[in-house]
Amino acid sequence: MGQPILHPGLVSQDQLFVTAMVTAPSEVTVQIGSFLPTTFQANHVGLNHFAVPFNGQTGTVQLTIVRNGRSVASATGPPLPMIV
Repeated sequence: MGQPILHPGLVSQDQLFVTAMVTAPSEVTVQIGSFLPTTFQANHVGLNHFAVPFNGQTGTVQLTIVRNGRSVASATGPPLPMIV
């Protein structure tokens, strides 16, 4: 009765989910390891949600909020491990 049992690989997403709370429109940059960063526009004040696909990227996660060309906040998250 209810939801059928599904294999986790069928419903999971290999993405990094980011929520940024900004006080003014900003750019949010997410960089995984030494790979090219992904930049999003946080166009409205408050919470903005983004998803970054792993695409095989591994390493430490660096988040930066940029406003008017200046970094106003940054954080470093734990590294994404290589999955074999």
